[in-house]
Amino acid sequence: MKNTKRILLILIAGFFMAILMNPQIVHAESGSANTDATLREAIEKANSGDTITLTDNIVLIKPIEITDKNITINGDGKTISCVDTNWTPAGANSSFLTAGANATLNLVNLTLKNSPKYGVQAYNGGTVILDNVSIS
Repeated sequence: MKNTKRILLILIAGFFMAILMNPQIVHAESGSANTDATLREAIEKANSGDTITLTDNIVLIKPIEITDKNITINGDGKTISCVDTNWTPAGANSSFLTAGANATLNLVNLTLKNSPKYGVQAYNGGTVILDNVSIS
C-alpha cells in the first residue's frame, strides 16, 4: 500500500512539473491591440503560443513580419487595412502580415482589406493558418 501511494505521488508530482516546464502552457497569455503601434508591440512581446486579440479595426502603416514564434491573432470580427498615402513598404514586401522563418501565424475571425500586395503570406519556411479570414 505504501508503494502504491508513493508511486501515485511521484506520478502526480511529475505531471505538475511537466505542465510548469512547458512554455506554451505557462505563456498562454493573451494580449490585445487596437492600433498599428499596439499590434506591433503585442507581437514583439508575444511568446510562442500567445494570442493577440484585436479590440478595434487597425490601419497599418507598414508590413509586419513575424519570425521565430508561433502566435495567433484573433481579429474578433475586426479589420486590418491600410491607407495607400500612409503606407511604407519594407523593401519588396508590401504584404500586411508575413510569417517568416520558423514562425506560424494563425489568423482567426479577421478581415484583411486593401493590402498593396498580399494580405498575408508565408515566406522562408513560415506557416500561415487561416480560420474564418476574409482577404480583399
